[in-house]
Amino acid sequence: MKKGVITTHISKKYFLFPLFKDISSLDPDKLRSVLEHQLAHWSNLDRGTIEEQQVAQEAWRKYEFLTAGLSQELCEQLRLVLEPALASKTQMLFFRGDYRSGKRLNMRKVIPYIASQFRKDKIWLRRTKPSKRQYQIMLAVDDSSSMKDNHSKQLAFESLAVISNALTRLEAGDLGICSFGETVQLLHPFHEPFSDQSGAKILQQFTFDQKKTKIAQLLDTCTSLMMSAQRSQLSPRIRRDTSQLLLIVSDGRGIFLEGVETVQKAVRFARQAKHFHGFCDSR
Repeated sequence: MKKGVITTHISKKYFLFPLFKDISSLDPDKLRSVLEHQLAHWSNLDRGTIEEQQVAQEAWRKYEFLTAGLSQELCEQLRLVLEPALASKTQMLFFRGDYRSGKRLNMRKVIPYIASQFRKDKIWLRRTKPSKRQYQIMLAVDDSSSMKDNHSKQLAFESLAVISNALTRLEAGDLGICSFGETVQLLHPFHEPFSDQSGAKILQQFTFDQKKTKIAQLLDTCTSLMMSAQRSQLSPRIRRDTSQLLLIVSDGRGIFLEGVETVQKAVRFARQAKHFHGFCDSR
């Protein structure tokens, strides 16, 4: 009797969470429908179990397949945005310094050189290796109850897959991921490489049960985390050449819960730290 009950229970769960060996043959709309069905019954699984891990890994694999084209497109668009900064940096560093010998004259130093009766002879520039600008990008996903609608969750997870995989392909720097609502939880730190296992593990951390959306708290926490990550860079030059960006995925509901002035103060704090911000509407 017990065996029958257990067998029925497991069969029901696997019916709710079908595992496909080959998802490439599935129509994208059907695959999206399957994922939304899984999200609707995700809470039926016991958290932290092997079964939940398998379902999360399968779900992340589907999200990667579903968003592969968008990830590639975003990667190429970001490459166009980031490469001009790299090009200007390369031109600036191609010849540099004040040397007694070198490849090119620093014309600004020629007149002082003559006026000093040829004593100030550090008038040459030398070739230096270009410095590739690094980026640290924090992706914050709304975990509040207003996102509990299956369509909002679906768009949030698709956005997570698109952005994380595009940035990983681009190899522009470090990626961090956090969730937010009443509290902010760091799900993936900057120093860890992002992988398929990372994506599946991150999906397991979302509950969409948090009752409030504290944007000011998110901004303050992420600003502090990003400042700390920048300070941890060993080389002062690397710290100087690291740009930081915060991308927020949310439905935008209740963003002024803490008060307009509090949110504006948090924005000013982030701007003072020279952090850029982007908002992705999941509705």
